[in-house]
Amino acid sequence: MQHFRCEKTLWPYAFEDDVVVAVVDGIYKFFTADDEELTAVPSTLKPCAEPDLNPAPTQLGDELRFQRNHALATTDWFVHRHRDEIDAESTTTLTAAEYKDLLSYRQALRDLTAQKKFPNVDLPKIPDSISLSVFGIDPENSNS
Repeated sequence: MQHFRCEKTLWPYAFEDDVVVAVVDGIYKFFTADDEELTAVPSTLKPCAEPDLNPAPTQLGDELRFQRNHALATTDWFVHRHRDEIDAESTTTLTAAEYKDLLSYRQALRDLTAQKKFPNVDLPKIPDSISLSVFGIDPENSNS
């Protein structure tokens, strides 16, 4: 196994030994044995030692906070746009129900660290009432 870690998210990645790693213009690129580039791999990966599969709670908490903050930042724009559309008295992109679900989702993200089992908790799921495409997520490639 070859181990890498994303410099931005700190998430670990592992590749089988048959994946070819090349450095192109200072960026690690990953290829199959048939020379096909693996395009879904972040460009910010760097080699690392084998990750600890049982990280300390503080590490888990930091990673979960990072993911939570990223989810909040990703949805900020939709809240601001919705409020601007209401202020401009124009048609809103989100329905009232979708907006309410979005606000509930964001509150659940904020409440994450207050849960008794934190950091051994899961991030809340994006509400089903909101199209994943609204968040720029391809529904075909989403685990959500």
